[in-house]
Amino acid sequence: MSETTFEEKLNTLEKIVAQLEQGEVPLGTAMESFTDGTKLVKELQAELQSAEQNLTKMVQDDGSEVPFDVEGK
Repeated sequence: MSETTFEEKLNTLEKIVAQLEQGEVPLGTAMESFTDGTKLVKELQAELQSAEQNLTKMVQDDGSEVPFDVEGK
């Protein structure tokens, strides 16, 4: 069983948000969608945080790690 990609999760979240924004969803379905959406947000945030941590470690020629300056400072 393959794991869902970041992009697939984000696409699903966008569909949930669009559906909820339309406001034509029965309450029970809206609650389920909201719960699913909040779960996806947490998963996506965790993946982004992990990716950021990986990017902050740049390896110099001598093998030592230096912080990657995300904001260009």
